[in-house]
Order: sequence, then structure tokens, then C-alpha cells
Amino acid sequence: MKKTMLCFLLVLLCGCQSLPASPIGSSQEETQTLTLAIPEDSNELLREVARELSRRTEDFSAYSLTVEIVEEENIWEVMEEGSADLVLCGNRRALSDAVEVGQLELPAQPEEEGQLPILSYSGHAAMFAMLEYPYFFREGDCVIRGGNDPDVLDALNYSLPGNFPMELRRLSYSSCYHWVTNDIQALEEYQQENTPLDILRGQLEKGISLLEPWGYLGDSEIYVREVNPVEDLADFSGDTLLLSAGRWNLLNFFSNRESIRQLSAKQQAAIEEAIIYSGGYAKGLADDEMEYALRKLKSDGVPMEEIDIDDWYSAFQRLYHSGAYGVSEELTDLLSEKVERYH
Repeated sequence: MKKTMLCFLLVLLCGCQSLPASPIGSSQEETQTLTLAIPEDSNELLREVARELSRRTEDFSAYSLTVEIVEEENIWEVMEEGSADLVLCGNRRALSDAVEVGQLELPAQPEEEGQLPILSYSGHAAMFAMLEYPYFFREGDCVIRGGNDPDVLDALNYSLPGNFPMELRRLSYSSCYHWVTNDIQALEEYQQENTPLDILRGQLEKGISLLEPWGYLGDSEIYVREVNPVEDLADFSGDTLLLSAGRWNLLNFFSNRESIRQLSAKQQAAIEEAIIYSGGYAKGLADDEMEYALRKLKSDGVPMEEIDIDDWYSAFQRLYHSGAYGVSEELTDLLSEKVERYH
């Protein structure tokens, strides 16, 4: 009996040894390569954000995904064709490329002096063009929170063609604009006599676009212009820098609907998380660059003044909501609601 049992055990052991061993990691997903397209002349901040998006995607997907960064001449054309899995670009660059391929028409300029400019954009990128108007966002946090509210992203995506391959997943920013004036004291006196709404209406009557209503104010010698302190570290010729941050250089994160849909749920979640982290990374880099630039200008003796933007913000909102300037009231209402909530 014992001998029979011993033989039986030996047979079992030999049988177990003959079974093939399970390969290590056989349950792991096969590594796939995604393409991340950026404009070919992108600045270093955008390139660094692209590298961060690549790193985060690979990390969060447990390296089942790799990301190849490619540079493209016309980023809107890439999105139209769906020839990349991910796209990172400045909103302004996307618009200029959309104009180049005929997907957006710029506002027409008035033919006669004193005639109000026609400001309505036409084409599939029209709602994205609205984001370039001043004072849609009160501050940087409003861009991140309000701009990325699902209702806002849905509205922007809905404005694209029905068969558009790409989907906007995130908004962030790479820098912001402030004002410069040649006479801060005269400007303050001018604002005491004229409300921001009066000033803007006066500029519009002169034929100056609501998109960029800067220049000499009324019949005075006072001018206001926009500058990006990060890019414009040159001499301001004795002008005063006004910290208004009325316009933000937005960054757009797009993903390819079809190619992302073919990934596993885990990989899709990894990309979504990577985009969110990279948007925050872009904001952090932009804020650090702006802080450094302002410290540098201050050390160089450039006079600076903090200004209260509330009256200016309200004035722009009243004009946008008026429906008289071709601005989408639907998106204006939606953005102002979200921005106010997160302010």
C-alpha cells in the first residue's frame, strides 16, 4: 500500500514538472505608443508641459503607454485629420491655424471711420475665439476651475463639427497680459471722470475693436496697451506697469476620440489624470515665470501699480451680454456663471 502510494506521488510530481510555467506579466497590457502633437515653433514652457504630459501618461499607465512628441506646422489641420492621439497647443495658435485652413473667419474691420466693427467670428472655432476676449476670466484660478467646468468644455466641444476627431479635455494657461500706461496719474483722473463702461464705449465709437480696445483714450494723450511681462522684459520707456491680468494665454489639451476609445479603461483613466496634472503644471510654470519677471522689472526700477479690475470686468461683461457685438450670449452667460462661482 505504501509502495503504491509512493508511486502515485512520484507520478504527480513528474506531471507537475512537465506543465509549462506561466510567463511573468502575461496579464499585463501590451505597450502602445501614442503621438502628442505640438506646434513646431512652440516656446519652452509649452514644450516642457508636453514632456510632463508624456511622463505622466507613461507613469500613470504603469508604462503600458509611451508618448512620442511630434511637431506640426498647422495644428488645426492635425486635429481636423485626427492624425495625432493627443494635441497640446495655445488657443491663439489654434485659431490662427484654423484661419489658415478656412475654418474660422476673423472679424471684419469697419469700412468707414466711426463705424462700429463687426466682431462676430464665423466658423467652427468661433467659440474658441471668444476665449481670447479680455476679462472673460477674473484670475488664473478661474481659468482652471471655471474654464474646466464640464458644462463649459461641453459647450466648446459642441461648437466643433459633428465629425471632428478631437475633443477638448482641459484648459490651462501659459502666461497673462497686463497693462502699461504713459501717465498713471492722468489715467486715474480720467477714470474718475469716466467709468470703464463709458471709456470702452468711447473706444468702440472710434472704431477700435472690442477684442483689443486699447490705445489712446478718448481725445486725451493717455494711452493703455497690453504687455506680457515674461516676453516683454525690454525697457518700458518710463511707462507704468498696471497689474491687471485682463487676458490669459490659454493652453488647450485635446485627445483623439477614436484612438483613446480603443484603449483599456485603465489606460484612458491614466491619460485623463495625466492631462489634469499637466494642466496644473502649466499653471505653476506660468505663475513662477510671471513672478520672476515682475521681480526683475521691479529691481530694474519699472514703476508698478495694482489696480482694481472689478469695474473693468463688469464693464466688459455688460458689453458681452448686450448682444450688440456678435459675442455668443450663450457662452458669455455660461462662462460668467462659472467664473463667478469660482472667484
